[in-house]
Amino acid sequence: LLVLQLSLCRSFLYSQNIPAQANDIKFEILNSEDGLSYNKVQCILQDGQGYLWFGTVNGLNRYDGYSFRVYSNSPGDSATIAGNDIVSLYQDKESIIWIGGVISSFSAYNPRTETFKNYLIPNVKTEIHDFLEDENNLMWIATGAGLYSFEKKGNKLIFYATDDSARENIHGILRDANKDILWLSTETGFRKFNKKTGAVKKYSIAYPGFADISKEITHNIIADNNGNLWMSTTSQGVYQLNPQTEKLTRHEINFANVFPSPGKTVTRILKDSDGKILLCGDGLAVFNPLQQSFTFYYPGIEDSKGIPAKIRTVLKDKSDIYWIGTERGIAKYDPKLN
Repeated sequence: LLVLQLSLCRSFLYSQNIPAQANDIKFEILNSEDGLSYNKVQCILQDGQGYLWFGTVNGLNRYDGYSFRVYSNSPGDSATIAGNDIVSLYQDKESIIWIGGVISSFSAYNPRTETFKNYLIPNVKTEIHDFLEDENNLMWIATGAGLYSFEKKGNKLIFYATDDSARENIHGILRDANKDILWLSTETGFRKFNKKTGAVKKYSIAYPGFADISKEITHNIIADNNGNLWMSTTSQGVYQLNPQTEKLTRHEINFANVFPSPGKTVTRILKDSDGKILLCGDGLAVFNPLQQSFTFYYPGIEDSKGIPAKIRTVLKDKSDIYWIGTERGIAKYDPKLN
């Protein structure tokens, strides 16, 4: 376990471009030297038992706080996970862990029996970006080829058109307070989908939201404490939608202002317990909705072993510890120790 001390610039107000004092924050870095199957981490889940699951481009990893257990596909063995390039993770009400991959396949892992069941989306080649279980125990699946529902008992898969084009690149699903409504983050903007009627309302953005070279990169959607929706993009920053007024706002994020290597990609958005919004991608930023300002965090330029600029995902666990999945391993930040 490697402990790195990084110099982070706090309270860099994006709108005013005013840097403040720098403080030292300690991260613990976990990587392949600690048993992680691969250093490029794309998704993170904490299950009901407290285990942390990390999906990488080469294997699924379960972490108990001390060591990793790796789950990999064994060619010809249908009892193993469907694929090794893991894009998304989700746990349903029955504690089943759903694992999305890049080859039109997804897996369901039962922690009680420690067994996998594998499923295939037919006739398309796509990535599985997100899962959501509704109040009827129906699974909803966001893919690079559109929206699907999956009936677990009957293994029934249904495609739903959400755009004029037959197939739409969808990365995130969010449940509305109205149980019939699902919000989707798509390549061309927000979608308000009524799963009861199939009706779709579009909130389009000016430019394609997802233009990543690596198709397994996932951009998510969240709701903040005021009910505003947020979606991340490859190069357009983040978009904020007020569902009541239908006002769509774009926040440009330019990590080149603070990072040694320039970039504008935001992959993951996380709503923190204090209402602030964490933005992760080619850098790390925090949006304060009260002050309407951004704070940029970055490692010292001289520190060649700092957190990489490219962050794929982030999770805050039940102990309020942050786990940041990067292209060079996992960065763990415990505020209680800093």
